[in-house]
Amino acid sequence: MKNILVRKSHFLIIILVIALLFIPISSSTNIKNLPEYYIDYEIAQQYYESDIAFFDMRESTDSIFNKKILTISIDDLGCECKKSQLNQYRGKDIVVLVTDKRMGDEAYTVLKEMKLFRNISVFIEPWAGFYFEKDENFEISLYQQSLIIESLSGLVNDEGLDYKDCLGNPFVFEAYMQLIMHGCPIPKIVMAEEDDPICDSGFGGYYTCETNTITLCAGADCTTLAHELIHALQYCYQDPGYEIDCLNLLSCNQFACMEIDAATRDGGCCIDGKLDPRCVERRALKSIRFHCGDQAEQVLDEMWGLCFRPGNSQCNLIDFLNTIPIQWNT
Repeated sequence: MKNILVRKSHFLIIILVIALLFIPISSSTNIKNLPEYYIDYEIAQQYYESDIAFFDMRESTDSIFNKKILTISIDDLGCECKKSQLNQYRGKDIVVLVTDKRMGDEAYTVLKEMKLFRNISVFIEPWAGFYFEKDENFEISLYQQSLIIESLSGLVNDEGLDYKDCLGNPFVFEAYMQLIMHGCPIPKIVMAEEDDPICDSGFGGYYTCETNTITLCAGADCTTLAHELIHALQYCYQDPGYEIDCLNLLSCNQFACMEIDAATRDGGCCIDGKLDPRCVERRALKSIRFHCGDQAEQVLDEMWGLCFRPGNSQCNLIDFLNTIPIQWNT
């Protein structure tokens, strides 16, 4: 009898091991460097199709999850006016929609302290229909997504442009993807202070290599952001033997090449779906003149043939940045 029980125990253990092998592995492997309560899009979609309730804390931002949504802010959680509404979900699992990791961490902490809910999951969704898809050649984690979104959070120009909306600009989006694909750090983005000498000279922004910071002037648009992100990529992703050092001042040739290339790739010279070389030349010359003074036109002429690489002259993203790094001519 004892032997029979032992054999049965062994049999049950084998069955359990086999069953575990066939349990789907959570796609949370894509959630690198984030607490385990963060979920990716696939898991959020599964929860949405079940009976799990969704709390939207993103303040008047449409969601791809348009049913079973309770719109509520973090401030509302402490309000007596919301108490009865929240009590409807007592003991249940909930998913919280947030725009970035900072909001997600705060929402999770507040909800956890309420001790109303069984399980709390957090999903980062900047706006309706937008989430970072994984390319077959590389993976972008929710942690990387949150770094991008947080870097743009709270930044608004004088015309009311929220720079998070620039992620809907394909050139901005692709520049971020290229930075991640090539292992480059995400730049910090700040708004310029008053009386900034570069902004006062008529520029939309600039990139500081030493601190990996993009400074946006008051009227900067999404093209400016894309342009400066490309400069960040230029410093990070280079051919061996042609590296440019943050601590060394760029030569006029190097500077001209970088400006020609960035003006070609940032989308600002796409006219009716085609790249306008005269636009690239005009925009690059303005920056080169600021850096190189009276020799700007000569430097532009000398570097144009090497550094203007329009691909097929079409403004599509297939050729975007495909020929970086440049072998800088010093």
